[in-house]
Amino acid sequence: MTLRPHQITGTQFLLDHNRRTILADIAGTGKTKIVLDALFTNPKPFPVLIVCTKPGLIVWETELIKWYDEPSHIYAGTPKERKEKLQKFITTMDLNFLITTAKLYPEVLANIGPMFFKTLIIDEYHLFGLLNRKSKFHKFTKSVAKLIPYVIPLTGTPRRKSPADWFGPLSIIDPDVFTSYWRFVNEHCIIVQGQFGMSIENYAKDKKAFNKMLDNYRRRIVDDSYLPSRTRQPIAVEMTVKQQRLYDTLRKEMYLNEDGQFLITQNKLTNMLRCRQLMVSPKILGFNDNGGALNIVKELVIEELSEGNPCVVFTPFVPAVQLIKDELNNIKGIELYSVQGGMSYEEHKIIQNEFQNSKTKNKVLICVIKSGTTMTLTAAKVAIFIGYELGLHDNIQAEKRIHRETQTHPTRFYYILYKNSVDERGLEILNSKVESMELDISREDYYKALVDKSKEKC
Repeated sequence: MTLRPHQITGTQFLLDHNRRTILADIAGTGKTKIVLDALFTNPKPFPVLIVCTKPGLIVWETELIKWYDEPSHIYAGTPKERKEKLQKFITTMDLNFLITTAKLYPEVLANIGPMFFKTLIIDEYHLFGLLNRKSKFHKFTKSVAKLIPYVIPLTGTPRRKSPADWFGPLSIIDPDVFTSYWRFVNEHCIIVQGQFGMSIENYAKDKKAFNKMLDNYRRRIVDDSYLPSRTRQPIAVEMTVKQQRLYDTLRKEMYLNEDGQFLITQNKLTNMLRCRQLMVSPKILGFNDNGGALNIVKELVIEELSEGNPCVVFTPFVPAVQLIKDELNNIKGIELYSVQGGMSYEEHKIIQNEFQNSKTKNKVLICVIKSGTTMTLTAAKVAIFIGYELGLHDNIQAEKRIHRETQTHPTRFYYILYKNSVDERGLEILNSKVESMELDISREDYYKALVDKSKEKC
C-alpha cells in the first residue's frame, strides 16, 4: 500500500512531538497505520500498551501483523486466562505489544506497574471518559501518564460539546502547562449565563489563538475527499396502524397498556427513549407488531444484495438485533452475521474476519451502533440505520466503519425515518449539525456551516 501524504505527515508529527501528542484525524483516515509507523521508527519505544474497545483488539492485532509481521498479546478472557497471558507477556521478551480494553487496563498496570511500559496508546479515547476531567478513567490515566515517557491518545471525535473538551486529553499530554480547567475555559471559551446556569458555547473565543495553541499538541485532518464517494439518504416510511396508535398514546399519555403489557414513562427523557425503541419496532417493548421500519428493511436488503452490495444493518438497541435477524434469515443464500455488546474478543474476531473475508456478496452484518466502533467493515458497500443514536458522533463513527481506508467502492447510508415523529428531522440534524462537532471553528464559521449544510441535498 502506498502511504497517503497525510499519513506521512502524521507520522512525522508524532515523531516531531516526541510521540507524546494527540492524533485526532477524522475517523477512517488510517490513524492506526500512522501510529504504528511512528512506533517502528528508531529508537523504538517498546514495550507498548494499547488501550482500545473490545472490537479494537482485533484491529490492532491484525494491523501489527499486516504491516510489520509483529505478533502481539491480547489481554482478555477469564481472570485465570488473563493472569497466564500477563505472565507470558512479561517473560516473553520478543513480544513488544500488549493490547487490552479500557476496563482491563487498570488491572494490567496494577499487576506490572506503569513504568514497565515506554508507550501508552489510548484508541478512541472519547469513548472512555477522557474528555471529562472528573472521570475515573481520566484521573487514572493522568496519574500513569506521568510515569510513561510516550503517550498517544487517538480519536476521530475530539470534542462533543465545546472546545473545553480538549482540556482533558491536553492535561494528560502536558500536565505542567494544563493545570487549571477554568483558566483554560476562561482563556479559550465563551461562557454564557442563562436561566438554567452557566454554559460554554460551541465555538472558541479566538479561533486563530485556539488553533495555534492546539497545533503544539494535536494533529487533526478532516479531509477524507480522497476516499470513494459517500451518500447519506433518508428513507421516509409510515408507521403501521398499531405502531402509530401506540406512539401517539405514549407521547400524549406517557404510558401504554396493550397486549398484556403495561408501560409507564416517568419523565421526558425516558419517554423519548421508549418512543425511539417503539419506532425501531414495537416488539422491543413487548407489543405484537413489527413496525414500519422492520417491515421495510428486508426489502432494502434484498434490493442491495441483488446488485451485489454487501450490507451492514445498524441499530441503537440490542433487542432489535435478533428481530432484524429473524426478518432477514429466510432470504435465499444469505450469510448473516451479528455483533453486539457483551461478546468476547474471540467472538468479535471470528465474526469480523468472516464477514470481511467471505467471498460471497450475499452477506449482511447486523450491528449495534456503539458496538461497531473501531471495527473495519469495508467488505460492505451499504449500511442501513434502523434508528440512530442521539449523539451525532456515534452515527458518524458507525458510517466510518465502512467509509474508510481500504474501501474501494462508493458507499451509501440509508436512514429509515418516520414522518410526524421525533425522527422527522433526524437526517436534517445529521447533515446540518455535523460541523458543530468540529473543533477548529469560530462563531462565524459555526453558523455559516449550519446554513451551508442545511442547503445540501441528501
